[in-house]
Amino acid sequence: MNISVLIVDDDRLVVDKLVEGVSWKRLGIGTVLTAYNIRQAMEILNEVSVDILLSDIEMPQGSGLELLEWIRNKEIPIECIFLSSYAYFAYAQKAINLKSREYMLKPVSNRELEEALTSIVEIIRERNERKEDGKDKQNAFWERFLFQDGMSLSGVEKAQKEGIYRPSERGRLEIVRAFPDSDTRKKNDINLYDFIVQNISEEFFIGGGV
Repeated sequence: MNISVLIVDDDRLVVDKLVEGVSWKRLGIGTVLTAYNIRQAMEILNEVSVDILLSDIEMPQGSGLELLEWIRNKEIPIECIFLSSYAYFAYAQKAINLKSREYMLKPVSNRELEEALTSIVEIIRERNERKEDGKDKQNAFWERFLFQDGMSLSGVEKAQKEGIYRPSERGRLEIVRAFPDSDTRKKNDINLYDFIVQNISEEFFIGGGV
């Protein structure tokens, strides 16, 4: 799993020091991106997936707090560490409200920063493992439904409790039942079949077919 970080600071010397001084690979961070204002940062975030934001707060073309607020409004899943020269309560309070993991005052030693990053990397890994586990369970649910002649009501209820099936997906189950002998039920074609079911159901139910 490649974890990425985006460093945002208008001071190029600070950015260079962080890029060169932190043991990124040892921390499990394989990609280090840089930006010198929030506009550049937004362009990067619109193009690539980033796991960790490491940002200054006060910058000439917009603050790090504004950047994180923009990120939260777009619902981009990013963990954040602020590195600030200012111990303002209002800044810290805003950072907490925006769910920043850390608010650290400059100058920050590499050791302190690496300790904070280590905790965040662990959080990201655990979250990704839960996500993968959820995908595995969801795939298993659909496989059982497709290849074992449906599923009992108790099985569907259990899947709902575990969060791998939602009542809003009822249409997909009904469409599956509509094609009991379809050749697309071959195990090799499960991804194609699931794609077809999902798109038909979305078009029919969300598009106003009922």
